[in-house]
Amino acid sequence: MRFILSAICLLVWAAVIQSAGADESAIRDFDHHIAPLIAQRCLTCHSGDAPKGKLDLSSRKLAMDGGESGIAIDPGKLATSLLWDYVDSDQMPPKKPLSALEKAQLRSWIENGAKWGTERIDPFRYST
Repeated sequence: MRFILSAICLLVWAAVIQSAGADESAIRDFDHHIAPLIAQRCLTCHSGDAPKGKLDLSSRKLAMDGGESGIAIDPGKLATSLLWDYVDSDQMPPKKPLSALEKAQLRSWIENGAKWGTERIDPFRYST
């Protein structure tokens, strides 16, 4: 009985460690791929005092609040994430749609729970 309890504890501990590692990986992915993408391709219009469509993508809280059309990012639910609808249909960004690679990164990020890294995206950090 003692052996079984120890084995169960070990399995639970391993799952917690693996989950924590996955979260850290997702945050690194956000900071290295998604935040620069948002900063370079979205924040010109979707941040500041009067963001277009009342959608501000500069911080997790504001992004998750959505805009005048509704919830923009529904973590883990691509079908109900308006941001994905606009990006996938090439409506956003309007002048130069995202590349296939950029779309794949954004899609994966949303599907995997839209984990956010650095709280506020600084557009100057990702510009030349």
